[in-house]
Amino acid sequence: MSGLRINQETYTMSVQCVINRTTHALIWELMPLASNDDWLIYLHNANHWQWPLVLLFSVYQKALINIEAAAGDEDVDEEVEELNIEAGGTAAPQCVADEGENIPRIVEQLRDKDR
Repeated sequence: MSGLRINQETYTMSVQCVINRTTHALIWELMPLASNDDWLIYLHNANHWQWPLVLLFSVYQKALINIEAAAGDEDVDEEVEELNIEAGGTAAPQCVADEGENIPRIVEQLRDKDR
């Protein structure tokens, strides 16, 4: 991918081509090209079936993971879980939403509105 100036460590690229699998209708589909063999087969079929040569290039940034931060986060999670258990709580979820709302109560309110 150096010819396209894409850094392989931080980005990934996919290439797709347009094909038609039917002989009686024009129904176009995108098919991924994963290798040189796929590309050669596409060129052969495009020439034989007179398909237009259409390629779609997509570039996506890879998920960046900070290994040092990830190791530190595990310690924080364990500390919170330990404090929860020491305070008489349990490690299992308690049907409480992020902002402290009681989910079963909210569901009941929505059911009452619908009636």
